[in-house]
Amino acid sequence: MTRVLAALVLLVGFAAAPVAARAEGLVDALAAAYESNPTIQAQRARLRATDEGLPQALAGWRPTVTLAGEAGQQRVETNVGSRDRPEHRDPVTGALTVSQPLYRGGRTLASTRRAKNLIEAERARLTSTEQSVLLDAATAFVDVVRDQAVLGLNTSNEQVLNRNLEATRDRFDVGEVTRTDVSQAESRLERATADRIPSEGTVTTAA
Repeated sequence: MTRVLAALVLLVGFAAAPVAARAEGLVDALAAAYESNPTIQAQRARLRATDEGLPQALAGWRPTVTLAGEAGQQRVETNVGSRDRPEHRDPVTGALTVSQPLYRGGRTLASTRRAKNLIEAERARLTSTEQSVLLDAATAFVDVVRDQAVLGLNTSNEQVLNRNLEATRDRFDVGEVTRTDVSQAESRLERATADRIPSEGTVTTAA
């Protein structure tokens, strides 16, 4: 989280007027990364799967209930005198067994400790993953803001030098400056244009 805060500090270093809007945009970017990043989602799924190990380990302390039953039909014929007297029976038997483990040689304790340690390890991995993803998101956002600021400065500089060139040409027309002054103004404008073009490409690529 410290690295993420460092990226936030870089954001504050820009012009004071739009800082609030930029900070709000950064919060939105971080929230989107935190909620939808596939790496974070995969790590959360691993943590949920690891969490299931603890109830399974604790099951060693719980009683086991076994229910068994039988059902059938019987026909019994009894000869009384000269007459048969059939009888139908439907015997049903059942047994319920409850067993409670008192000591399993320390296996339950060991399994429980192992499950808890695995959960703590996965939580630490999730925290590390979240910090890494948030840092990357914050860095990318700050880079875009920086590149936009550089483009704005280059564009403004080019506009100023263009107006300066026009003024220099006007002054040359009336004989106040020489051709060298015009050439120097043209050269400065060309350098400003050369600076603006790659900065435009950087902003377009980052966006």
